Amino acid sequence: MRKILILTDFSDHILPYAVNLFKEAICEFFIMHAYQDAIYTETLSNASHFDNLFPSAGRLSKQKLEGIVEAMTAEFPNSRHKYHVISTDKTLLEEADSFVDAHNIDLIVMGSKDDHNSKPITFGSHTPQVIKFVKCPVLVIPEHAVYASPKHFLFPTHYLIPYKTRELELLCDLAYMHGAVIDVLYNSKCETLSLHQKDNQRLLREELGKNQINFKLSSTKAIVDAVTEYIKNNTIDLLVLVNSRHLSFDDIVFHTILDEITMTLDIPYLILQNRGT
Repeated sequence: MRKILILTDFSDHILPYAVNLFKEAICEFFIMHAYQDAIYTETLSNASHFDNLFPSAGRLSKQKLEGIVEAMTAEFPNSRHKYHVISTDKTLLEEADSFVDAHNIDLIVMGSKDDHNSKPITFGSHTPQVIKFVKCPVLVIPEHAVYASPKHFLFPTHYLIPYKTRELELLCDLAYMHGAVIDVLYNSKCETLSLHQKDNQRLLREELGKNQINFKLSSTKAIVDAVTEYIKNNTIDLLVLVNSRHLSFDDIVFHTILDEITMTLDIPYLILQNRGT
């Protein structure tokens, strides 16, 4: 059974996308809403009502969550799926982090919002923090993404870091459910791999092996350009990136790729977390 945490601000697109994406899998969906931000926004305009805001906000949050579950089970009935709702007055980051550990969550799903007046565009206000601090893979669904079964994944890598077996299993199963092809893209002017890189490439081949995998080479100078160009030329449905914080340089490159790509593309992103065991 896959345990999937949906972080929602009551946007319409996130949960239907996740439910359809995993419609063939046995899943337990935990739908979480953190209403603290709404309370403090309201407090700025009417501080005298602060003490009454938490109970009323909590009730409204839970009602909305229960309404979402009712609507989802009616529109997408699936005996493989179970739903739970979590309404919390804690911060989203705090609650998500503790919940992932307590419930052994496999995947977080959350949305991104288009804000073309903001540069760089780094999803919504919470998404970068969840990606950076919560030790769990994150699937980001752009605001205007329309669900279609993903058939073509792109996985850029430099083969320099080991990947978590559990996260590769998640990627492997997701691709297998949809009969998707995985293109593993190595961006370098040199085709020759070191022994360490070959070991990591072998690990990818073994862990993703029940799918069709194409190992590709790009000699484009900038990784952002290589990824963007490949997506546009090959009609990619899902981009897979690895958030590695072993080196500060990796962290800078990772967030640069996210910022640059989100300015021009509108496809979902699966962020794997490479942070030790």
